Amino acid sequence: MNAPQAPSMHRVTKEECQAFLAAYPRPLERDVFAAFEPPLVTWNDFAQGHVWPASVVASFNGEHYQIVDAPPD
Repeated sequence: MNAPQAPSMHRVTKEECQAFLAAYPRPLERDVFAAFEPPLVTWNDFAQGHVWPASVVASFNGEHYQIVDAPPD
């Protein structure tokens, strides 16, 4: 069985990320992964049955914001 693949993402500004999250059509779950310093924050769309990392639609690593290139339908 193949492991879920992380979606292709690109860097955006904080404001662009906030606008993307505000306009996202489904509820998102925010996750903080504290194994890194600073922690990795991801916003996940679990509504369509995807598991991590395929569920990630946006992230912040303490330095850069990223959003998916093609949000799931």
